[in-house]
Amino acid sequence: MKKYKVSICIPIYNAGKYLRDCLNSLVHQTLKDIEIVCVNDGSTDNSLNILNEYAKKYKNIQIINQENQGLGGARNTGIRNAHGEYIGFVDADDFVDFQMYEIMYNTAKINKADIVMCNLEFYPNDIKTQKNIWYKPYAGGVITGEFLSKNVQPWNKIVLRKLIEENHFEFYEKNGDGMFSLLMLYANKIVSVDQKLYKYRIGHDSMSTNYKLENFIISVNCAKELIKKVKLTKYKDSLQEFFEYNLIYSLIQVLTISALKNDKVHFNFYKKELKSINYLKNKYVKTLLKKQYSTLKYYGMLYILPVNFYLSRLLLKFVF
Repeated sequence: MKKYKVSICIPIYNAGKYLRDCLNSLVHQTLKDIEIVCVNDGSTDNSLNILNEYAKKYKNIQIINQENQGLGGARNTGIRNAHGEYIGFVDADDFVDFQMYEIMYNTAKINKADIVMCNLEFYPNDIKTQKNIWYKPYAGGVITGEFLSKNVQPWNKIVLRKLIEENHFEFYEKNGDGMFSLLMLYANKIVSVDQKLYKYRIGHDSMSTNYKLENFIISVNCAKELIKKVKLTKYKDSLQEFFEYNLIYSLIQVLTISALKNDKVHFNFYKKELKSINYLKNKYVKTLLKKQYSTLKYYGMLYILPVNFYLSRLLLKFVF
């Protein structure tokens, strides 16, 4: 089997509208020694036809068909079938700069880095977004919660495949990005490239913006699993509170979606779980959460959502 410098894993579910943009940005990379691993995750649109069309033309494209396993499951399939020295991830509705992987790979080799990350920009750039910029350059030294909060996503990074294999890393079932933070903790060296090489498409639904209650409950379970795994790392003391904050935030999201969907059963169940955590004492609630939302939303999430179902529905109707 041919060895590549970089394998790029693309999870694909009904992405036909944007898939050509994604693939075009990859097949024309200035780094030629790349593998493109396309995981068709049970698509029902024309995604597979597009993949077959490109695979006939470009020999470095590998197509894997599977029943729908969600974003995490599709990425795991991509990892298991990748042959590159480094592995990268691109979402099927996004695209990248033509020089992205040459710049990232050369940076990795020069610096002997386990992970290289780059900056990103939103596309189209005339759409206003409330999303925080998902990039904070790594300055070296100890990894902090503030750094991880901006860099948990895998798609603007390449990772040494050996690091993934040695730590038996997998994404959480059906979950998106959360587990990737573990690789940041396992890495011996992380290097940042302060160039906006990844193009993140906004203003549409995607695999990572699916607002089903089930997906938010899975995020809660992922956050609990992360807390267990972090205790096995050298960051078990310094980052425990940050990963507890991740669980708190996931529970707040479940309460929000439950209230929006008028689901009192799930609301009450996860309200009790949130109340069992001393969430108001968590320092990241007062820093990260407060920075992310307006004052009214911030206080509503902390003092109304965990208290009353009907007040929460009223709050969401007029404030969110």
